[in-house]
Amino acid sequence: MTTRKAMNEAMKLFEKREPNRPIRTLALMEGSCRKDENGKENWSQLIICIQYANTQCEYDEFYIDVREYDGKVFAERANW
Repeated sequence: MTTRKAMNEAMKLFEKREPNRPIRTLALMEGSCRKDENGKENWSQLIICIQYANTQCEYDEFYIDVREYDGKVFAERANW
């Protein structure tokens, strides 16, 4: 899967679990990637961290594990 596809799947899960939360940052934490013959990245697994605001000074982190298996992309909350 592309980085964009992984981030889109992570955002779908985040919006479902934490609706209407203002996002501060989105970070790629770690994953497993190969490049194809054209140099394009192809991720099989990626951990994404979304930081969102509770108040102006406080924030929480929401980690999502995005995986591709048999051509299908799955996203679930990661226990980090």
